[in-house]
Order: sequence, then structure tokens, then C-alpha cells
Amino acid sequence: MKKLLFAITLIAFFITGPVHAASYYGCASAAINADSTFCDTPTGSCAGNNPQTAATVLAGTHSLFANGCTITIPNTADLTVTATKLSNKDDGSAMVDGGGFTYVTANDYEVTINANIETGGTTGAALAVSGSGTHSPVLTIIGNITAGTAASMYGVIDSHTVGTVRIGSVGTPTTISGGTNATARGYYHSGASGVITVTGDCAGVTGPGLHTVGATATATVSGNCTGGPNLADAIGCYGGGAGGITVSGNIVNSARATGISGNITWTPTTPASGVTGNYIKTAGSGTAVYVGKNTDDASKALATFFYIDPTDGGSDQGSASAGGGGGAWAH
Repeated sequence: MKKLLFAITLIAFFITGPVHAASYYGCASAAINADSTFCDTPTGSCAGNNPQTAATVLAGTHSLFANGCTITIPNTADLTVTATKLSNKDDGSAMVDGGGFTYVTANDYEVTINANIETGGTTGAALAVSGSGTHSPVLTIIGNITAGTAASMYGVIDSHTVGTVRIGSVGTPTTISGGTNATARGYYHSGASGVITVTGDCAGVTGPGLHTVGATATATVSGNCTGGPNLADAIGCYGGGAGGITVSGNIVNSARATGISGNITWTPTTPASGVTGNYIKTAGSGTAVYVGKNTDDASKALATFFYIDPTDGGSDQGSASAGGGGGAWAH
């Protein structure tokens, strides 16, 4: 009997097949959670065959491509969009590079996007966020954000002035990465006001990771701000407006780009006697250099650390004594 049940189960498995991750392509400029917005076979810009139901497309393991369409993430109710990624990048099929996903902060709802966001190389950001008024909506993005390969190909372009955009979470930190062009920003916020919180890291590549320009807009980054290796524009966190960015993680400069630039407030974790706390360092060929305040006995500072000597305010290098420890950390 057990053999018969096993055989029936096995036959049923092969008939129905396992659930595989698939790619779906925009074939109508409509809501992301509407039926027939996506097709399983692209046939050109915003066109395709075999329209799919929203339940199939948003099952959580699929890649969703804009394919030249403008696909709306509605803010009419609390909504969670789950996918492997949202992208407007050509994947080599019959789709086109371009189009995008949009979200408007118009109502007091909490919308979550559980997906990586990836931008292509020709026609703009994969996700555009906007909105103004008197509401206080919250948009949460849980996933990595990657900019594109040409000028102004942002991962996310954001002009919202009300509410909060949360990127990453304590349990699922994110990475915002600049693209392979000097102006391909990973996340670009141009709104005069509004709040952004990043739980995770911001990294320049050729373009900046996170770039804000708003007069009263504020952003916080709990992770590292790392400069990219290619150009001076590859800043990890760039506070271009008066609102600025507050960073509580590490600041890592590359050979050509700084981890931070502009209006930055650094609030590192205060180190204890051992190797803890946050730091600023320069990473390149050779030994990384750490710069900061020595909070322990100077004789315990590690040889590769530079620190501010509290006795005279000068800069000294550690001696790596047998006493161990390592208190030469930025503060």
C-alpha cells in the first residue's frame, strides 16, 4: 500500500511539475497587481503573448520586467509586492530595455516591495517614487538596488516630499550600488523634503550609491558608505543638500573615491577596549589605514592603525604591543 501511494505521489509530481522561478514581461501599462499586466513571452515594447493572472505573477519567486511599460505599484491599500526582482533591463529575450515601475506616496498606507531592483542602460530608473501633500505613507523596499550602465540610469529615482521610504530592515539589510556611469546613481532623492532610512550599505561603483539633494530632506544609513574603485564620482553616500545624510556605520574610501561627501553627519558606535566600534579607513593596494580617536591606552594600538593621540592632538601610529587590544578607532 505504501509503495502504491508513493507511486501515485511521484506520478502526480511529474504531471504537475515542480514550481520554478519564471520571468514575466510587461505587456500593458497597468497596475502590478492586475491580471494581464504581464505576459510570459515578450514580443516587443509593452507587448507579449500569454497574459498571466496577478496571483501567478506575484507568487514570490519570479523576475518581473517592465518591457517598455509603465507599471504602477498602487497606493490604494496596504500592499506587499514579492518577486525575485523588478527590472527594466533587457534580459536578452524579445523584450526591450526600458519602461519602469512607479509608486506615488498619495495616501496613508504602508506598501512593501520585497524584491531586488535592477536598472538597464537606456531609458531611466527601474523604480520612480514621487508624491506630495499632507499624507504620511510608508514605502518599504527589502532588496538590493543596482543602477544601470549609462548616464542618469538610477536604480531608484525619488522625488517624494511626504512620508518615509525605508530601504532594508534589521533582519534583511540591503545594498545600494551605483552604476557603471558617473551619473548612474543607485538611489537618487531629489525631493525638497521627505525621509529616507537605509538599513544596510551604500556603495559607489562608477556612479554614487546614495545621493540626496533636498533642502530639508533627511536620510540615515546604518551600514557602511564605501567609495568605488573607478572614478572620483563613485561616492558611497553623497549628501548634496542641506538636509544631508546621517551615517552610523563605517566609512571606507577607495584609491580614487571617498566613502562620503557633502553634508554628512557621522555618528559611529563608540568602541570598547577591544576591536569594536566603527572606523574610517582607506582601502587600496597595501595595508588599510584606520584613522580615529584612540579610546584605549596608546601602547595597545595596533601597528596598522593611525589615531588621534588624546595627549597632544597629533596623529600617531600604533605600536602593536603584546598588550593586545586595539583601541585606535574613529570616533
